[in-house]
Amino acid sequence: MIINYPPISYNLQVQYFMGNNDGNNYEELLAETISFTYPQLNSIQSIGQLVNVRTYKPEGYRSNISFTGDITVENLLASSPIYVFYDRIQNEQNKNITVVYEKENDNGEYFLIETAVLNFRESDFS
Repeated sequence: MIINYPPISYNLQVQYFMGNNDGNNYEELLAETISFTYPQLNSIQSIGQLVNVRTYKPEGYRSNISFTGDITVENLLASSPIYVFYDRIQNEQNKNITVVYEKENDNGEYFLIETAVLNFRESDFS
């Protein structure tokens, strides 16, 4: 007889703060409790995959998570609550990335199919 038990679910407190324009004071946006299991932790590589900072990130802001260290159940629970700070980006930068699409023929030679220029804002990544 095989009995499969569901994995233990752990709760993690997360608090989100938005910086004022002066850059020195923060006001709390909200606090939430997220749940995770040990198998979930094995499938992620960064804290941002567990704490989805983009869900509450205001437009034109960058995010900063207070958690550092290895992503283990023990470290996460010891660091609870996790703080997420949103700071306004001053003079936001735009960056272009050029993507070149090529195709290989039967002789092992490559030829150009298309070139695309993608434009990203700094707040798209932080």
